[in-house]
Formats: sequence, structure tokens, C-alpha cells
Amino acid sequence: MTKSYDKPRRVNAVSVIIFLMLAAALYAAVQFGPPYYRKWKSSGILSEAANKVYPKRLLPADLSAEFTEKVRADTAAQLRGLGISDPGLRVLVEVVGGRVSVSAEYVEIIKHPFVGKITTLSFAPRADIDAKGGD
Repeated sequence: MTKSYDKPRRVNAVSVIIFLMLAAALYAAVQFGPPYYRKWKSSGILSEAANKVYPKRLLPADLSAEFTEKVRADTAAQLRGLGISDPGLRVLVEVVGGRVSVSAEYVEIIKHPFVGKITTLSFAPRADIDAKGGD
């Protein structure tokens, strides 16, 4: 005698768990995706800034300081245009010997609806160029 099995119900524990996992993944992508995307895009902006400064790294100190300040201000404006709205955004351009380093430090705040909680993400992307040609 063969035992026949009933067809599973459309809504069961497994389908509920899968739905909840998909909902959590979608929520995480919507909430955390944009800040990490901005960080990824900011790395390219910082790399371009380092490439602008690198050929001028051997200028006299007074000309070098003026040029690096202009690059720093332009880089900060590009990061703001990217959507980074942190009022404490810091962009640093450092030239030490044959090494150029451009970095940014900023905070992104994520507000979670319905629970009234916030998450603070700190980012510090950086681009380095040295005389050896390494990034």
C-alpha cells in the first residue's frame, strides 16, 4: 500500500521565512546601498585629485600650498555634488616627498522608519600615489 502525500499549502513556515529574508535584504539594500555607493564613487574622485596633485608635488612650498588648497576645495565640492551632505566633511591633501595622499572623512546617518533608531556610518576613503607607481 502506498501512502499519498498531501500537496503543501501555499503559505507555510518555509515560504514565510523566505519572504522575511527577502524583505530584510531589500530593506538593507535600500537603506545601506546609497551610502556605500557614494563611498565607492568618492574613491574615484579622490584618485583623480591625487593624479592632479602628483605632477605638481615638487613645486616650491608656497605654490604647492596654493595648488593643493585649490584641489582640496574642488574635491570637496565634487564630493558634495555626489550627495555627501555631512557638514563635517574633511578632505585632506598631503604631499610628502614622492608620495601624494588624498583622503576624505565623513559620516552618513541612516534613519530607520517605524522604530525611531538611527545608524551612523563613518567613512574614510583614501587614494595614494607614490614615486614607485603604486596606488
